[in-house]
Amino acid sequence: MHEIQREFDRLDDIYSRIGRVLHRSAPASDQEISSIVSETGISVDDSLKALWKLSNGSTTMWFAEGERDFTPYYFLSIAEALEFWRMQEQHEWLDDEEEWGERDERIQKHVFSHRSWMPFAVFNGGSHMLYFDDAPTDEGARGQIINFIHDPDLMYWSSASFLDFFRASNNTLEEWTVDPEALRDKLHLWD
Repeated sequence: MHEIQREFDRLDDIYSRIGRVLHRSAPASDQEISSIVSETGISVDDSLKALWKLSNGSTTMWFAEGERDFTPYYFLSIAEALEFWRMQEQHEWLDDEEEWGERDERIQKHVFSHRSWMPFAVFNGGSHMLYFDDAPTDEGARGQIINFIHDPDLMYWSSASFLDFFRASNNTLEEWTVDPEALRDKLHLWD
């Protein structure tokens, strides 16, 4: 069994434990998946492709970014991810330090957004965005997951890979299952 299938099954179990059904969308086709590289030049890793093959996006929030006080995220369909990618322009600035501190050395400096960052999850209409990073620094790793947070408009390093991110997300969600009502509220799963 593929690792992504195991993590998807864990997520399904988490939803069951809090009294909800994990709805999935139709799987992405090979053609939809190959449209990412043909349009963007970004070849996302097999783990992210595998999740799209299980469900081409989500209608509820599936991901938890951060530990105890996490931010929930929707998994974007490929069409939505490409739409967000098309909207981003490469913005640069010259200061070495960001207003709220230095950027993690694994993420390119002087760049507000980058054409080699592929969005795959969103919160609050795009004020929070998770990216597959296809252009890390020498200290980073291709495929690391980075996180844009609006206000203070900064980029944060999140995880070394999509699979690591998905595991950590599920670990956080599992910790919250001790209080199903609180987790349903945190994921906006209201009746």
